Amino acid sequence: MKKYEHVDVIKALEAVMKSHTVHYQSDFEIDKEVLQAAAKSTSPEDKRLVWMSRPSGTYCFPEQNIFLKDTRGFNTWRFYEEQTRDPIKAFAVKLTGIEDGKLMGNLYELDYREHSLHVKDAAIPAEFCEVTFKDGSAVKVPFEDYAHGRVDFDFAQVFKVTDLPKDPEALSLIMQKEARLHERLPKGDLNKLLGSLEKKSVLEHLHQKQAEVKAHKAPKQAVKAKAMEI
Repeated sequence: MKKYEHVDVIKALEAVMKSHTVHYQSDFEIDKEVLQAAAKSTSPEDKRLVWMSRPSGTYCFPEQNIFLKDTRGFNTWRFYEEQTRDPIKAFAVKLTGIEDGKLMGNLYELDYREHSLHVKDAAIPAEFCEVTFKDGSAVKVPFEDYAHGRVDFDFAQVFKVTDLPKDPEALSLIMQKEARLHERLPKGDLNKLLGSLEKKSVLEHLHQKQAEVKAHKAPKQAVKAKAMEI
């Protein structure tokens, strides 16, 4: 696992996605919106995210969200470790600014399955949801009420929902520890990483085509063998 500093975040993640995600590549359009919104935030916590590329789609979440139990981020991040054997490419992302219109930042490679188990052990309970509406107003509601739809407002008018921890200090300590772990990673060469992913993608595509050809020939060979018996 390595870190890649001062990179064009969207360009780099899109390259990973194109080499690893076969279906639902359009998911990345949503990821770009999440990243761009985070870049505009004045909160340092919002500029730290996690991202994953799967064979069938991608996801991007605020990093602190996956460390809050039963939130959408937590449940999704855990799902693919618990319920599938999908190969996952995952990164932690730290946004650092915008240069010449490019969203710049650092990428930190994650061993997805190991990281998912770590999240399971480290996550803490959420207590409230802060719901911000399109008109700028906001309300705070119990997490369980929001999660189970026990709230009385128009969801179509919701602009943003922020999950809040029961113990803010504990979440802050978790985030500090994660940041230290990320920074300890050795520096890597992004071009080398993307080149290896592209090569692997080409080989996997070739193997898939060979398997399809083999499967297509098998019935014909069986018919030919049957004919020889007759």
